[in-house]
Amino acid sequence: MADDGRVPDDTVSVVPHDPGWAGRFAQAATTLRRVLPEALLIEHVGSTAVPGLAARDSVDVMVVIDDLGLVRERAPALAVAGFDLRLGSSFTSDDHLFLRRVVDHHRTHHVHALLPSSPAVTDYLLLRDYLRADADAAARYGEAKIRLAAEHRPADDGRAAPGPGADRNGYVRAKPMLVAAVMADARAWAAATRGA
Repeated sequence: MADDGRVPDDTVSVVPHDPGWAGRFAQAATTLRRVLPEALLIEHVGSTAVPGLAARDSVDVMVVIDDLGLVRERAPALAVAGFDLRLGSSFTSDDHLFLRRVVDHHRTHHVHALLPSSPAVTDYLLLRDYLRADADAAARYGEAKIRLAAEHRPADDGRAAPGPGADRNGYVRAKPMLVAAVMADARAWAAATRGA
């Protein structure tokens, strides 16, 4: 929930890269490390971690930790620090917990707490590293996300545009296909890089 009890804005806006995202990650990492000193790794992932890449203005943070029970146990302390555990999230699974930070009805951070054995750990790092290494791939990915956000943008009068999923949820449901295509390229890049 937002600070006054209202839910955050459910529209999607993909914006040009903001160099300030790195600082927002660093501040979040410091806070998360205080509450979860057992974390094995805290990394800036997602599009906001790639210089020059357009993204939603929500910094993605990956926390790798041996015991997700510690995240659940410290949910009150995480909430005080501004990070709300979202147990009903579509990300939630046996090896993945999701937290978000909302300020003034804006999602500023998404935190993915993962077990080291989760395949998502490798995927988050691989996607980030590939897009950092290949500016053309990053530009294509950014353009595709802008198009996808436009397809799911509400009409100017505030009503959802015609068609299924014309909102944040529609964007979230459609994005995995886009990510899967980029991940295939990232895996090919990793195989070629490791083979060089």
